[in-house]
Amino acid sequence: MRSRFIFHGQIWGLEPIAWPGQTLVSHSITINPGGQLAPAPLRSALVNLTRLIIPGATTSLEIISESLVSVERTPQLSWLGEPSIAEVGRLARESVDNSDLSPANFLYPSSFIPMDAAIADWSAEALSGDRSVFAAAYELAVRIQREFRYDPNATMAETPPAEAFAARRGVSGFSQIMICALRAAGIPAAYASGYIRPSRRRGRTAFRVPTRRTAG
Repeated sequence: MRSRFIFHGQIWGLEPIAWPGQTLVSHSITINPGGQLAPAPLRSALVNLTRLIIPGATTSLEIISESLVSVERTPQLSWLGEPSIAEVGRLARESVDNSDLSPANFLYPSSFIPMDAAIADWSAEALSGDRSVFAAAYELAVRIQREFRYDPNATMAETPPAEAFAARRGVSGFSQIMICALRAAGIPAAYASGYIRPSRRRGRTAFRVPTRRTAG
């Protein structure tokens, strides 16, 4: 799969990250009209950052990112036997992991996703502590789909969750609203963007992914 991104003066990191259960098989980036790629000063296990330098003036920028990711994980087929929201919250709080994948990195308010009382109140019933964490999260996702309107012009990635919640419309704001709600219930949650398309190659399942970004 070939993905094309056309921007005007923007820089994006487009290399999928290494993640438990998935392996990056191949990845390439093509820049038009041309540019110099270099590692970004900041590094993290949660996102691949690349600095792009365009030597001259340009009115448009085309970034073509091609990736092949092999996924080796069992799909979630049932919610039976899954932990409750209260149990997941307890395990997250008691974790002593201090790596980039620590629950603490996805549990507390951040500059991108501050705590919001209105969102917490709105989601409190669906995210009661005795419910299965996956069933409750799924119900919340369905509720967001029903109550909010998709509008690519209403919000941006930087739009605060409270603003997107009040507008009841947007795109990436929906994910941020859900993250805010889940964190308010004590569930570690983070934001990932991109899309995947499964394909069968040599008897295994592989996924072609244009990008995956995590923010919190």
